[in-house]
Amino acid sequence: MIVFLATVFVQGTLAPSVADFFPSAVGTTWTYEESTDLKSAYRDIVVEPVSFEGVPTITIVTKTNTKVGEQIVGMTHYRINGDTIFAVAFERNLVLADPHPILKISSGTTSWEYKGVTPLSNVLLPMEFKATSTWMPKRDIFGEKRDCIEVDMTAIIKEAGGVVTTNVHQISTYAKGIGMVEMSENTSYNRTKSSRRVKLIKF
Repeated sequence: MIVFLATVFVQGTLAPSVADFFPSAVGTTWTYEESTDLKSAYRDIVVEPVSFEGVPTITIVTKTNTKVGEQIVGMTHYRINGDTIFAVAFERNLVLADPHPILKISSGTTSWEYKGVTPLSNVLLPMEFKATSTWMPKRDIFGEKRDCIEVDMTAIIKEAGGVVTTNVHQISTYAKGIGMVEMSENTSYNRTKSSRRVKLIKF
């Protein structure tokens, strides 16, 4: 169901499909630098697909260095459906009844909403968010000018009793042929605020 907008022009070129912004070949690897109070690095790697209900997914594992070597610290399963990339499961046991749309594109600005759940400490909690994707000017990514899309997302996460405990504002940039190249996130949990920055350093 990937939509090929063969007659729509964006920034002087044919509009690509959402799959162009989410490489899915097994072995594809991204290395990110993550900045919170400290700096660290992790790798996302596309591995052999895991199937749910008989349908294969794009399976990405996250690895980071620990005292005992590089370890897998996360696994997310995605599917591409039409103009949207969905997260459909986390690890092997946290399957989303309503898949989580992480990226949607069209020939212009696109907005969407989601009401479902998100994993937190290995538990699925209620989450609601609103997001918008916007075409950005081409950027130089590792020496090549590439089309880019920015996703601006605002979310709330609820805990016991439906009380809103977490507010999140996240801005991510995706580059054609590469995927996510940077992300900034500001979170407020009860009265505690934190921020996180992620930047692609190797692809």
